[in-house]
Amino acid sequence: MYQFIRPLLFSYNAQEIHKKSIEVGKKLKRLRVSRIIKAVYNFQDKGLMARVKGIDFRNPVGLAAGFDKNGELTDFLDCLGFGFIEIGSITALPKKADNKNTIERIVEEKAIVNRMGLNNNGADEIYDRLKEKNFKIPLGINIAPTNYTTILQDRAIKDICYSFGRLYSLADYITINISCPNTEDARSFEDKLALDELLSALKEKQQDFKNKKPILVKISPDVSYQSLDNILNIGESKGITGYVIGNTSSQTNCLKRDPLISGKFGISGKPIREMSTGLISYAYKNLNNPFIIGVGGIFSAEDAYEKIKAGASIIQVYTGLIYEGPGMINKINKGLVRLLERDGLGSIKEAVGIDSK
Repeated sequence: MYQFIRPLLFSYNAQEIHKKSIEVGKKLKRLRVSRIIKAVYNFQDKGLMARVKGIDFRNPVGLAAGFDKNGELTDFLDCLGFGFIEIGSITALPKKADNKNTIERIVEEKAIVNRMGLNNNGADEIYDRLKEKNFKIPLGINIAPTNYTTILQDRAIKDICYSFGRLYSLADYITINISCPNTEDARSFEDKLALDELLSALKEKQQDFKNKKPILVKISPDVSYQSLDNILNIGESKGITGYVIGNTSSQTNCLKRDPLISGKFGISGKPIREMSTGLISYAYKNLNNPFIIGVGGIFSAEDAYEKIKAGASIIQVYTGLIYEGPGMINKINKGLVRLLERDGLGSIKEAVGIDSK
């Protein structure tokens, strides 16, 4: 059905459709139709269950940060069959979107161009929204520095640490976004010294809490393998739990044709699939006991399985949902069961990294 209505949806501005999607989700939540939605979309299988770093995932398919930035649908999205969700990116201070045309589609390449610039309601408001909720599936919280010209380097570290401390109690894991390409500070924390200082501050902040939750670092698909080595080495030295690979790309050479994109932007979807899979494989081979969340260009069970076999313990989707619709999660999970059976594997855990060993 989604394929029939997609042309109509795509006739509207992508940013407006994103807002409408959030509104529709909130209305469905209020109408209490979760049983009906679950009956249509929610597929689970014991072979897809995974326990990673103390967290139980009912299946490996999660929602990537960027869709539910403000945690407005945390008690609805589980109905669609996700194994976990990640909200954000969340910053210490609220930030409005700069303009209405912050998301663009490149339909022929199944890609999205994102210029949203980390707009969100801010850590305090989102904490107040979520503090009384009980989450049915694991919740990841993605945090980043507030995207203001006055918040750079040392101030950015303090900014991130504030959000980290404010939101820590709500999360099953925390993702530190050092790789958003459309911000004032761009990717400065991919620098060795800056990253070392940031992670040191976060590990010190974590000492305020008895429960030591996983901390992950979100990496750009544009990093060189040398830069990735630096990030992994610093991460391991600071006791970082894992990595989200990858974020959006700011390189138009991943596209088949140059769409004349200007300014700060991030490209997601099919064009970055191979880039992210290559980095996942490299990271898996070079880490001890790796925890990798694979992201980038996942539209099918085969795409998800490719990431898992490269070394991802679990995976996330976002752009694929825009092009394939909410039924995609159901299709991926059912497809993963068939792929495991085809390969004679009893669980998704057995598939992790088999192409990179």
